[in-house]
Amino acid sequence: MRFPAVVLPVVLGLATACRAPADESSPRPADDRVRRAAALLDYVASDYGDAVVDGQIASDTEYREQVDFLRGARELVSELPAVQADAVLPRIDAAAGLVGERASATRVLAACRAARAELLARTGVTLGPSSSVSLARGAELFAASCATCHGPTGGGDGAAARGLNPPPRSFQDPQVTGGLSPVRAYSAITDGVAGTAMPSFATLGERERWDLAFLVSSLRHHDAAAERGRAAVSKGAAPPLSVAQLANASDAELVDGVDAAWADDVLAFYRRVLPAQSDMTALAVTRRGVTDAKRVYAAGDAGGARQALDAAYLDGFEQLEGFLRVDSADFVTDIEERFLSLRELTRSGASASEFGAAADRLLVRLDAVESRVAGGASAQAAFAAAFVVIVREGIESALLLMLLCGLVARAGQAGDRRAVHAGWIGAVAVGIVAWFASEAVVRMGGGNRELVEGVVALFAVVVLVYAGHIVLARMDAERRIAALKRRFASIPPAHRRVVLFGMAFVAVFREVFEVVLFLRAIELSAGGAHAAIGLGVAAGSITCVALILAFRLLRGRIRPGAILNGAGVLLCALALVLAGKGVRSLQEAGVLAVRAFDGPRIDLLGVFPTIETMFAQVVVAVAIALVAVVGRRPRAGAPT
Repeated sequence: MRFPAVVLPVVLGLATACRAPADESSPRPADDRVRRAAALLDYVASDYGDAVVDGQIASDTEYREQVDFLRGARELVSELPAVQADAVLPRIDAAAGLVGERASATRVLAACRAARAELLARTGVTLGPSSSVSLARGAELFAASCATCHGPTGGGDGAAARGLNPPPRSFQDPQVTGGLSPVRAYSAITDGVAGTAMPSFATLGERERWDLAFLVSSLRHHDAAAERGRAAVSKGAAPPLSVAQLANASDAELVDGVDAAWADDVLAFYRRVLPAQSDMTALAVTRRGVTDAKRVYAAGDAGGARQALDAAYLDGFEQLEGFLRVDSADFVTDIEERFLSLRELTRSGASASEFGAAADRLLVRLDAVESRVAGGASAQAAFAAAFVVIVREGIESALLLMLLCGLVARAGQAGDRRAVHAGWIGAVAVGIVAWFASEAVVRMGGGNRELVEGVVALFAVVVLVYAGHIVLARMDAERRIAALKRRFASIPPAHRRVVLFGMAFVAVFREVFEVVLFLRAIELSAGGAHAAIGLGVAAGSITCVALILAFRLLRGRIRPGAILNGAGVLLCALALVLAGKGVRSLQEAGVLAVRAFDGPRIDLLGVFPTIETMFAQVVVAVAIALVAVVGRRPRAGAPT
């Protein structure tokens, strides 16, 4: 919403809100518990209607979740000072009683809202947004409604700033913004500032007010610093934070404990970039919360583990639910069930090893979330893998066809060449059909996408190893060329064209089948990346054509075997990557067990810190070595 110009001159800058007493500048220790309890109450208020319909439980998982969340909210509130807890607990108990009676959603919603309102009123806590914010939209609102007083860059030098008493402060001043959190800015935007010219902007939508509040906190930071901060966070110099955490913390609190050399850049990233990156930020927060719960439970603190799980769910995974429910409702239910099971384990006295194993399984399942949110492996990796596959298989197919055409030119007739061309064209056509058929098979997997991905990836690994041409491409090609020559010599003239068609079809279809299989495995492991794979196929095809023309123009000067061997080595590396990713997908699908250990995780290379994935890659590496040794042995009866 944009405000008319006659209102703007009387609006005082948001910085006036920073002139509150110093003891109010930092969140009180209980604030985090209040925020989590309020979020739990919100969750029950909005989701109970899906769990109970007309007095009957519609979803047992959802219903048990509502009961557990109310219990968690009560535990959090009971830790508050008695003067606050005593006023709120009866309202939570009333809501819990209604849930236990399977009351109507309207009554439960009213009870939860009343408990939440009482909680916030008694504690004076203002909550943060539940999803990402738009700084771009915040900038538009600032320009329309705030710049007249604050100035276009928030420097407190707007056209209407003169004569305002007190004057607007500068958001470019670290002394001003150091104690200003988006929550405090949101409160000033919503309620106005008594005794100043700043009115309430409550007529703005809630999301717009949060956009504006976060924009105010970002004004003194610059994009270049934010990019350096992004790199620092990715290297572990500072943790990723949820939008709610960013909202409640001042600048000083955000960088507390961060190395001074990185502090300014990390703060710029937190304020200028991270608020708008809800998906991957939420996933990182979810992972960290589950990991913290595992660590805390192992130390003997079941209650702390439960709170860490609540934080992981509410601050992290809940932000992704809307996105995931579009085509993965069963997937979301599975994650919710796993969270619920972990919370139940904290109350049942489970052993640390049992809890840790369940947490590891949840962490592996969250990897599937990442593939759906982030698109899996990088587009660059998908492009490179597709390029290598096309070059490797394309050149070998071309060499075999060139051989057949050469034999036909010396000993055949005009119709023989047409038979060869018909054979390879037919193989390509069948390959195209096979590609679309494989897509239909993948779609049939539906909610079992991880299972399909794992099976396809491991099948591709088997084919890569069994084919024997991963590192022995030239030797394998030479054997096949020799076999083609012997076969051609034995063809009766009357059947030559049929046999030539069959030879060309089989020679090319073997390569086409492998291309379809390998590209499908790459696509699944990359979470799609269709454009990158398409570009890789196009670039590989152009490269194949260029190399084939070079072979014809520079006869004897270019050794195709060396090119095939080079591509074969890269396919060897692809086999190792697919082995790790294939086993990981089966773990995500719940088919294989998960035994985690402290080790590196490099998704791009298919390296994960579990015994099963590492074992699979070792097995593939040994198989490749055996193929290399056996492949170099001369076969009995083979010409030397």
